[in-house]
Amino acid sequence: MAGNRDEEDKVHTQFETAIVFAGQNQPTREARETATANAVKKLIDQGLNVNARRKRDGLTPLARAVFSHQLKAFQMLVAAGADMNAKVDPASDGQSGYSLHDFIRRELYEYEGPKYEDETEEDYKYRKAEVGRLKVMEGMILKEKARPLDEALVQKGINIPEGPMQNIASFLEGGRKSRARRSRKTKRRQTRRRR
Repeated sequence: MAGNRDEEDKVHTQFETAIVFAGQNQPTREARETATANAVKKLIDQGLNVNARRKRDGLTPLARAVFSHQLKAFQMLVAAGADMNAKVDPASDGQSGYSLHDFIRRELYEYEGPKYEDETEEDYKYRKAEVGRLKVMEGMILKEKARPLDEALVQKGINIPEGPMQNIASFLEGGRKSRARRSRKTKRRQTRRRR
Protein backbone atom coordinates (compact mmCIF):
# COMPACT_ATOMS: atom_id res chain seq x y z
CA MET A 1 0.00 0.00 0.00
CA ALA A 2 2.78 2.44 0.91
CA GLY A 3 4.51 1.80 -2.43
CA ASN A 4 1.26 2.56 -4.26
CA ARG A 5 0.82 5.83 -2.30
CA ASP A 6 4.41 6.81 -3.09
CA GLU A 7 3.84 6.10 -6.79
CA GLU A 8 0.61 8.17 -6.76
CA ASP A 9 2.49 10.99 -5.04
CA LYS A 10 5.13 10.97 -7.80
CA VAL A 11 2.46 11.04 -10.51
CA HIS A 12 0.63 13.89 -8.76
CA THR A 13 3.89 15.81 -8.49
CA GLN A 14 4.38 15.50 -12.25
CA PHE A 15 0.88 16.88 -12.89
CA GLU A 16 1.34 19.62 -10.29
CA THR A 17 4.63 20.68 -11.86
CA ALA A 18 3.00 20.79 -15.30
CA ILE A 19 0.02 22.80 -14.09
CA VAL A 20 1.88 25.27 -11.89
CA PHE A 21 5.19 25.79 -13.68
CA ALA A 22 4.89 24.81 -17.37
CA GLY A 23 3.74 28.20 -18.57
CA GLN A 24 5.35 30.50 -16.02
CA ASN A 25 7.80 32.09 -18.49
CA GLN A 26 5.17 32.85 -21.13
CA PRO A 27 4.36 36.52 -21.76
CA THR A 28 0.55 36.32 -21.88
CA ARG A 29 -2.14 34.48 -19.95
CA GLU A 30 -3.23 32.64 -23.11
CA ALA A 31 0.34 31.49 -23.81
CA ARG A 32 0.75 30.32 -20.20
CA GLU A 33 -2.51 28.39 -20.33
CA THR A 34 -1.59 26.78 -23.68
CA ALA A 35 1.86 25.74 -22.39
CA THR A 36 0.24 24.26 -19.28
CA ALA A 37 -2.35 22.39 -21.35
CA ASN A 38 0.37 20.96 -23.61
CA ALA A 39 2.36 19.74 -20.59
CA VAL A 40 -0.77 18.14 -19.07
CA LYS A 41 -1.62 16.50 -22.42
CA LYS A 42 1.84 14.91 -22.55
CA LEU A 43 1.32 13.39 -19.09
CA ILE A 44 -2.15 12.11 -20.02
CA ASP A 45 -0.77 10.64 -23.25
CA GLN A 46 1.85 8.79 -21.18
CA GLY A 47 -1.05 7.07 -19.42
CA LEU A 48 -0.49 8.59 -16.00
CA ASN A 49 -3.34 8.36 -13.49
CA VAL A 50 -5.37 11.60 -13.67
CA ASN A 51 -6.84 10.82 -10.23
CA ALA A 52 -3.49 10.41 -8.44
CA ARG A 53 -3.64 11.94 -4.97
CA ARG A 54 -0.84 13.84 -3.30
CA LYS A 55 0.36 11.92 -0.25
CA ARG A 56 0.38 14.75 2.27
CA ASP A 57 -3.16 16.10 1.68
CA GLY A 58 -4.90 13.95 -0.91
CA LEU A 59 -5.22 16.64 -3.60
CA THR A 60 -5.77 15.51 -7.19
CA PRO A 61 -4.45 17.08 -10.43
CA LEU A 62 -7.99 18.34 -11.09
CA ALA A 63 -7.99 20.20 -7.76
CA ARG A 64 -4.60 21.69 -8.64
CA ALA A 65 -6.01 22.91 -11.98
CA VAL A 66 -8.91 24.54 -10.12
CA PHE A 67 -6.55 26.17 -7.58
CA SER A 68 -4.44 27.55 -10.42
CA HIS A 69 -7.51 28.60 -12.48
CA GLN A 70 -6.17 26.60 -15.43
CA LEU A 71 -9.30 26.04 -17.52
CA LYS A 72 -7.67 24.18 -20.42
CA ALA A 73 -5.88 21.80 -18.06
CA PHE A 74 -9.14 21.31 -16.14
CA GLN A 75 -11.00 20.45 -19.37
CA MET A 76 -8.28 18.01 -20.48
CA LEU A 77 -8.25 16.24 -17.13
CA VAL A 78 -12.06 15.93 -17.14
CA ALA A 79 -11.97 14.57 -20.69
CA ALA A 80 -9.36 12.04 -19.54
CA GLY A 81 -11.67 10.81 -16.77
CA ALA A 82 -10.65 12.86 -13.71
CA ASP A 83 -13.05 12.51 -10.79
CA MET A 84 -14.97 15.78 -10.35
CA ASN A 85 -16.40 14.53 -7.06
CA ALA A 86 -13.01 14.19 -5.38
CA LYS A 87 -12.75 16.04 -2.10
CA VAL A 88 -10.44 19.04 -1.77
CA ASP A 89 -8.08 19.01 1.22
CA PRO A 90 -9.38 15.71 2.59
CA ALA A 91 -8.26 14.22 5.89
CA SER A 92 -6.38 10.95 5.93
CA ASP A 93 -9.64 9.02 5.57
CA GLY A 94 -10.13 10.40 2.03
CA GLN A 95 -13.83 11.02 2.69
CA SER A 96 -13.97 14.33 4.55
CA GLY A 97 -13.06 17.72 3.11
CA TYR A 98 -15.05 19.84 0.72
CA SER A 99 -15.98 19.48 -2.93
CA LEU A 100 -14.37 21.19 -5.90
CA HIS A 101 -17.68 22.95 -6.43
CA ASP A 102 -17.53 24.40 -2.90
CA PHE A 103 -13.99 25.61 -3.54
CA ILE A 104 -15.00 27.23 -6.83
CA ARG A 105 -17.91 28.99 -5.10
CA ARG A 106 -15.47 30.40 -2.51
CA GLU A 107 -13.14 31.60 -5.24
CA LEU A 108 -16.04 33.21 -7.10
CA TYR A 109 -17.10 34.97 -3.91
CA GLU A 110 -13.60 36.39 -3.64
CA TYR A 111 -13.20 37.36 -7.31
CA GLU A 112 -16.68 38.60 -8.27
CA GLY A 113 -17.87 42.11 -7.64
CA PRO A 114 -17.49 45.64 -8.90
CA LYS A 115 -14.18 47.33 -9.57
CA TYR A 116 -12.32 48.30 -6.40
CA GLU A 117 -11.39 51.95 -5.91
CA ASP A 118 -7.63 51.33 -6.11
CA GLU A 119 -7.82 48.61 -8.77
CA THR A 120 -6.37 49.32 -12.21
CA GLU A 121 -8.43 48.61 -15.30
CA GLU A 122 -5.99 45.84 -16.28
CA ASP A 123 -6.33 44.15 -12.89
CA TYR A 124 -10.12 44.41 -13.08
CA LYS A 125 -10.16 42.78 -16.54
CA TYR A 126 -7.88 40.01 -15.28
CA ARG A 127 -10.17 39.40 -12.29
CA LYS A 128 -13.21 39.24 -14.59
CA ALA A 129 -11.40 36.73 -16.82
CA GLU A 130 -10.67 34.59 -13.75
CA VAL A 131 -14.38 34.69 -12.86
CA GLY A 132 -15.20 33.50 -16.38
CA ARG A 133 -12.79 30.56 -16.11
CA LEU A 134 -14.18 29.57 -12.71
CA LYS A 135 -17.77 29.75 -13.98
CA VAL A 136 -16.96 27.42 -16.88
CA MET A 137 -15.42 24.94 -14.41
CA GLU A 138 -18.45 25.27 -12.15
CA GLY A 139 -20.79 24.63 -15.08
CA MET A 140 -18.92 21.45 -15.99
CA ILE A 141 -19.16 20.21 -12.40
CA LEU A 142 -22.87 21.02 -12.16
CA LYS A 143 -23.53 19.25 -15.43
CA GLU A 144 -21.74 16.16 -14.11
CA LYS A 145 -23.72 16.30 -10.85
CA ALA A 146 -26.98 16.46 -12.83
CA ARG A 147 -26.14 13.44 -15.00
CA PRO A 148 -27.68 10.81 -12.62
CA LEU A 149 -30.92 12.81 -12.50
CA ASP A 150 -30.97 13.11 -16.30
CA GLU A 151 -30.46 9.36 -16.67
CA ALA A 152 -33.23 8.62 -14.15
CA LEU A 153 -35.61 10.95 -15.95
CA VAL A 154 -34.86 9.27 -19.28
CA GLN A 155 -35.40 5.82 -17.76
CA LYS A 156 -38.77 6.94 -16.39
CA GLY A 157 -39.70 8.47 -19.76
CA ILE A 158 -39.89 12.00 -18.37
CA ASN A 159 -38.80 14.64 -20.86
CA ILE A 160 -37.70 17.96 -19.40
CA PRO A 161 -36.18 20.40 -21.91
CA GLU A 162 -32.43 20.83 -21.41
CA GLY A 163 -32.60 18.16 -18.67
CA PRO A 164 -29.98 19.10 -16.04
CA MET A 165 -31.26 19.80 -12.57
CA GLN A 166 -29.99 23.37 -12.53
CA ASN A 167 -32.34 24.14 -15.43
CA ILE A 168 -35.49 22.77 -13.80
CA ALA A 169 -36.17 25.97 -11.87
CA SER A 170 -35.63 28.12 -14.95
CA PHE A 171 -37.84 25.73 -16.94
CA LEU A 172 -40.63 26.07 -14.38
CA GLU A 173 -40.16 29.83 -14.17
CA GLY A 174 -40.15 30.04 -17.98
CA GLY A 175 -43.48 28.21 -18.06
CA ARG A 176 -45.01 30.82 -15.76
CA LYS A 177 -43.60 33.65 -17.85
CA SER A 178 -44.87 32.17 -21.10
CA ARG A 179 -48.36 31.72 -19.61
CA ALA A 180 -48.31 35.34 -18.46
CA ARG A 181 -47.07 36.42 -21.90
CA ARG A 182 -49.84 34.46 -23.62
CA SER A 183 -52.35 36.02 -21.25
CA ARG A 184 -51.14 39.57 -22.10
CA LYS A 185 -51.23 38.81 -25.84
CA THR A 186 -54.76 37.49 -25.52
CA LYS A 187 -55.85 40.64 -23.65
CA ARG A 188 -54.26 42.87 -26.32
CA ARG A 189 -56.03 41.01 -29.11
CA GLN A 190 -59.34 41.29 -27.33
CA THR A 191 -58.79 45.01 -26.78
CA ARG A 192 -57.99 45.53 -30.51
CA ARG A 193 -61.10 43.63 -31.58
CA ARG A 194 -63.29 45.81 -29.38
CA ARG A 195 -61.99 49.02 -30.97
